[in-house]
Amino acid sequence: MLEAGAASPGDDAPTEMLDRLDWNEVQAAWRKALERKSTDPDGAITAARTLLESVCKHLLDEANAPYDPKADLPKLYGLTANG
Repeated sequence: MLEAGAASPGDDAPTEMLDRLDWNEVQAAWRKALERKSTDPDGAITAARTLLESVCKHLLDEANAPYDPKADLPKLYGLTANG
C-alpha cells in the first residue's frame, strides 16, 4: 500500500470516525493533514497539531470547562486530561 503511493493504513478509520462526530473544524484539519502528508510533511504536522487543539477545545466545550482560546496544545491537553 505504501509502496504504491496509496493511502496510509491509518487514513480510513480516523476519517470515518470524524465524519460521524460532525465536528467541521476537526474534520477540516484532518483532511488538510491527509492532503499535505506526501507533498508537505511539515504542513501535515502543523495541520495535525491544529486537529489535536480543536479536539481538546471541543472536549473542553462539551465539559463546560473554561480555557484560554489562545492556549497552545500542551496547555489544552493538560486541561483536557485533567478535566
